Amino acid sequence: MGCRGLWDLYIHGKRYRLCHPRGRITYPDDIFTLQTLREPLDKPDFLEQWEVVPCPSPLNTSLDYVYTVDHDAGLFTISMWGELNGSLAPAVTLFDLTEIYNATGVSLEKVRQESQFSFRDNVIETEEIESKLLVLERLDIQLGMPTPLNELQERFFADFVFQWRFYIDDPLTWTYSSSAFKIFCIAVLRLAAWDFEVVFDDPNAELPISFKSIPSWSYSKADIYWFHGYLVVLQEDIRSASMIENAISQAKAYTDNLDTRHDIVHLILLSPHHVIFA
Repeated sequence: MGCRGLWDLYIHGKRYRLCHPRGRITYPDDIFTLQTLREPLDKPDFLEQWEVVPCPSPLNTSLDYVYTVDHDAGLFTISMWGELNGSLAPAVTLFDLTEIYNATGVSLEKVRQESQFSFRDNVIETEEIESKLLVLERLDIQLGMPTPLNELQERFFADFVFQWRFYIDDPLTWTYSSSAFKIFCIAVLRLAAWDFEVVFDDPNAELPISFKSIPSWSYSKADIYWFHGYLVVLQEDIRSASMIENAISQAKAYTDNLDTRHDIVHLILLSPHHVIFA
């Protein structure tokens, strides 16, 4: 069957992808892999074969590798499957981009030995400090019995989970600073609100359930925005009371700067791993 994968490129603030229709790619220790890495760095203005994408590509179960060339950060990343506690999980190996550019080859054994199963997000952590500015009260919501899904809702939900599970499982794509997180937030909000339209512009359009699928949701690049009367706040972490208070303080500063005053503002706080309603 050969090796399957794709390339991601981040250069001058833009993200690109190089993907063969059948996912064909060379192994990390193949000389052609280094040639492919060097081409966009040597000729950044000639990227006709690369397609512009809104977010990084996750490691799909049908792929062996995802190669990421991050020119702006000076990193080359190889994502692959590894064994963690008896199960397969996405792992990443990081290289200095300059060193790998000047190398004569990549050792496949080194790639496997230096792989890691967690990728630390490049964000400033919120300090654990006791704050007396805000008094948090428990939000009491009386939820009724959920209604059964109709066939259309079930298919939307199944396709949604199938596509996004790979982004959430991949430590390289599922971070607060990744655009994939912001796209996911608006996607899940619109799905929950049943806020979208069905168009028939392309009768031959494929379902977004393959490794080539790219999320096409329009999204806000801001961390605070309104959605159906709720103020949505995105934050790297909301596990502790101080982090929640920090998000609420940001929301308060945001509403105080608006011309229209809101007596009551309902919040939806979202992080890569938690959601809070306030």
